[in-house]
Amino acid sequence: MFTNDFEANNRGILVYVKEYLSCKQINISNNFGEYVLLQLDVNNNNKKLNIATIYRSPNSSQENNTKMCSLINDICKKQGNTLILGDFNLPHIDWKTWNTTGPLEYTFVDTLRKNSYLR
Repeated sequence: MFTNDFEANNRGILVYVKEYLSCKQINISNNFGEYVLLQLDVNNNNKKLNIATIYRSPNSSQENNTKMCSLINDICKKQGNTLILGDFNLPHIDWKTWNTTGPLEYTFVDTLRKNSYLR
């Protein structure tokens, strides 16, 4: 079981991993606290799978949004393949076309594109 820091008034994120999987939690020097980043050893042959679970509050400030996009950039620099999932509370993105009308949503989609992510 892995969590973010409940003590720091963050929203709680909890990730369960089967005990037979080789897994460790990775911390990134970033002030965005609402995430859990795990690194799994795949097939015991030094291949890594990074799994990031992120929560963005619908009332998030612009500063917090910037920190979240910076966190995504930092996660993408980690060795291995990466899966990012979570609740981003960005309802104005058309995921079929990757188009949006909002500046926050545009910044988020642009961050994903720059890191070669697909939906």
